[in-house]
Amino acid sequence: MQSNDKRNPIRVPIDTLLSADGQSPVFYLINVEYFFIYHGVKANEAKRAIRKGLSNNLINANGDLKRKAAQWQEEHYIVLENLALELSLELKRQHKHLPIAAMKRLPPDIKTARQSLTKTPNDHLCHFHLGWLYLNAKNYALAERHFNVAALQSQAINPSFSCFAYRHLAHARFKNNKYSQALLATETACTLSQSYNPELQFERIRFLSRAQRTTQAMPHLAALISKAPHYEIFTFHDTSIQQNPSLQRFFKRAREKHTINIQRQLIERWKNDPLHLLNLDRELGHEDSIMILQQKQREILLKLSPLLIFNEALSINLIQKRSRSIIISSLNMRKQQYIYGIEGHQKLANKIHQTGQWMLYAAVVSLIALGLSYVLSTIADLLNFGLPINLYVQSLVVGCALGLALFGAVLLHFTPRKLSDLIRQKQRLDEISSRLGVST
Repeated sequence: MQSNDKRNPIRVPIDTLLSADGQSPVFYLINVEYFFIYHGVKANEAKRAIRKGLSNNLINANGDLKRKAAQWQEEHYIVLENLALELSLELKRQHKHLPIAAMKRLPPDIKTARQSLTKTPNDHLCHFHLGWLYLNAKNYALAERHFNVAALQSQAINPSFSCFAYRHLAHARFKNNKYSQALLATETACTLSQSYNPELQFERIRFLSRAQRTTQAMPHLAALISKAPHYEIFTFHDTSIQQNPSLQRFFKRAREKHTINIQRQLIERWKNDPLHLLNLDRELGHEDSIMILQQKQREILLKLSPLLIFNEALSINLIQKRSRSIIISSLNMRKQQYIYGIEGHQKLANKIHQTGQWMLYAAVVSLIALGLSYVLSTIADLLNFGLPINLYVQSLVVGCALGLALFGAVLLHFTPRKLSDLIRQKQRLDEISSRLGVST
């Protein structure tokens, strides 16, 4: 991930995007917050890094999520893109209260930062920066010390920066397995926060859950999901929260609620769908087609990942799209059956038409032969050769010729009733498809 300085391309370390150290697989935004500020990472690049971190931790965390993401790849990309956008915009809003220009001028290594601190021991920005460097070096004790000094020294000068420092202090303590002390730092950050910070509230809920203070965590969790609904996904995947039985029940009920809402919305949308005008049992050739379709929808819903289920609108659109695809595929199969039936009956009709043509040809030939016999008889009379025409034979030939002509005309215009029905059904299906605006 490059910084604004093209001469020094900076990449976000992969371990910060993967939430290393064996902790929760959820992407910790605090891992990269100061990194983005210090290195001047642009907004688009920051969003791309956040999306990568979310993908690593919300999709690549286990095989089941990977399999579902591969099945619904486009929809998962939309969810991650929206989440990354929400987080990057929230970062931008929170960071505008911080002294970003001064923070960017701080030295890049621990030795130089310590030398600078000896000259200005009360520089809370330098203390914070040194704590961040120690945190990256996994020296959590020294990181905690300097974050604490930075938070205390800046509390009266810049409460927003002090809140930022307390959050990092809590993070360092959390890394050092000091969960109760991490909660104290987070609570102090909450009192200093001048606006609602969803990420800060998420951190508070995580530490409250660790401390088994579920009664306190529950209202904060409900408020967080109400004000920032996309955090439902992060809290659902957070190990610290999922290990709490009460919060597990909360998310189980939330998932059931989402599932019920999706099913209800699907029924409402089906009532307004043009395909609802079809008599599916007749058009698809199956009884209880509506029940079969609803069963297919439930099967699709069960295969969706939490990322999609918690996004009701996207899940509804996806399932409705798949439902229409199922109906259209069935209509295609039905239409193919009509086509095969039409082809088979058309072969029979062609044979009948050919028989009628041959009968007409035979009638014409018979009449021509009879005409030639009249000519020959007349010539014979002129030459005094007695070749009279047998009236019985004449009547027989004329009768046969008329019979052949009549039956030939009938067969030539004959169309099997089944063929007519199939053509009519196919035309109706084509008409319905064009009227509903779907391609079959």
